[in-house]
Amino acid sequence: MFNFLHRQLAKSVFRTKLGVGLSSGPSRQLSRTRLLAGTTYQLQKPWLQHPGPCTSGNITRFFSASQVDVPATCTHNPASEAKRVEEFVDIHDIGGFNPKDFDVLISDIGVNQLKHEIADVAGISYHQPASEQEAIAVVQVGNCFIYGRNLRTMFPAAVTGRFGKAFWIVFLVDTGSPKTYLSAETSDLFGIPAVREDTPVHIRIGGRPHSVFRAPGCSHFVDINILGADFLDAHAVSLVCNPEGLEAKLFFDGKAWRVLVEGEKL
Repeated sequence: MFNFLHRQLAKSVFRTKLGVGLSSGPSRQLSRTRLLAGTTYQLQKPWLQHPGPCTSGNITRFFSASQVDVPATCTHNPASEAKRVEEFVDIHDIGGFNPKDFDVLISDIGVNQLKHEIADVAGISYHQPASEQEAIAVVQVGNCFIYGRNLRTMFPAAVTGRFGKAFWIVFLVDTGSPKTYLSAETSDLFGIPAVREDTPVHIRIGGRPHSVFRAPGCSHFVDINILGADFLDAHAVSLVCNPEGLEAKLFFDGKAWRVLVEGEKL
């Protein structure tokens, strides 16, 4: 009987210490608490959470002063921590954007269409130089047109490079592209070498600063300028298409949202 009570008492002590079986024990509270990155918490060591059989030796070790909980810090970068200890890195924790991770096949648009058909519709020649006034003008509403049987949304804009060079560039508006890309020929025009495919370059599109990538040489859109979702998000752009005509508009700074949802006037 004494041995049985001894074991029951030990189990009760262990469960109370660990918060197991309690309605709001420390372990249960911790499991329901979202750990904040860079914050220090008092966490029990793994061997304290699982002390093993209820023997007198384990009881002595469990309550020993040398087994004081050690503060543990939640790292702000799980990927870096996992790499440091040579553990598996979850694909969702991998940092840094690789421009070669995105690719799309756009078979109906190429240099020939950009130089002739698209240039004729836009009313500007291919890579036409932009005046200083056109280069510094900040676009509030971008005029687009719908091109081809696949209804591509094309956006002509004055683009200014880091050395002050400014040209009219026609972008394909692609909300499925995570980043904005300049074609290989356009990149050469602004002095962006192929060796910098992985490096963002700061330019101005329609008078608005933005970072873009050179279209990777291995991609299927190497000849196309793509206005990606990052640009639309950075400048609070809404794309509005006219169902009765082959035209569309880009409303910047959340204007379309305020007009359509909040009832403001342009």
